Amino acid sequence: MTKRDIRRNMKEIGNLANSLLGLLGPAFTGTEKGHIETDIAGAATLAGLLVLRSSVPGLDSLEPGSVILSDIHEGQAALLAFMRGISFSMGLEPRKGWDGEVPDEHRPLFPAQDLGRKLEMPFRACCRQSPLDAAFHPYAAAMAAMKLVSAGTHMKLLDQRIGKAIACEALVAGCRTVPARPEA
Repeated sequence: MTKRDIRRNMKEIGNLANSLLGLLGPAFTGTEKGHIETDIAGAATLAGLLVLRSSVPGLDSLEPGSVILSDIHEGQAALLAFMRGISFSMGLEPRKGWDGEVPDEHRPLFPAQDLGRKLEMPFRACCRQSPLDAAFHPYAAAMAAMKLVSAGTHMKLLDQRIGKAIACEALVAGCRTVPARPEA
C-alpha cells in the first residue's frame, strides 16, 4: 500500500476512525467520565492487533497475553509513520514525544490483550458497514488514537508527549501481544 492509496482513502479512513471513537469513552472504560489514556491505548492496540492478525495465522490458538516475535515490523512502521504524518494536521508536534515514558498515573486501565478483546468485534462490525478495504482498517484505528491524543491535548486533559507515548507503546503491544478471546 502506498501513501497515495492512503491519501485517496483518507475520507473513509476518517469516517471509520469516527465509528471507532463512538465505541470508546465511559461505556468502554467503565468509568463515569471515561479515561482518555485507556481510549488512546485501545485504539492504538487495535491498530496493532489488526496488523498482527494479518501477519500471524492461527493467532486464536495461542495463549492470550503471549508475546509474538513475528516479522510485523513493516506494518508497525507504516502505522507509526502514518500517525506521525497526520499528527501535524491535528495540531500536534510530529517529531517529538513518541518514545517517552508513560507515567504510572497515565497508564491504561486494561492490558493490551484485554483492550483488543473488548474492541475487536465491535470494530469489525463497524468495518462491515464501511466501504473501506480491510487493508485500511488498521489506519482507521491509528487515526482514532491520534484524534484522541489531539483532543486530550487541546482540552488540556493530557500532555501530547504522554498521549503520543501511550499510542506508540500500545501500537507496539498490539502488534506483538496475543489478545484475549474476542467478546461477541
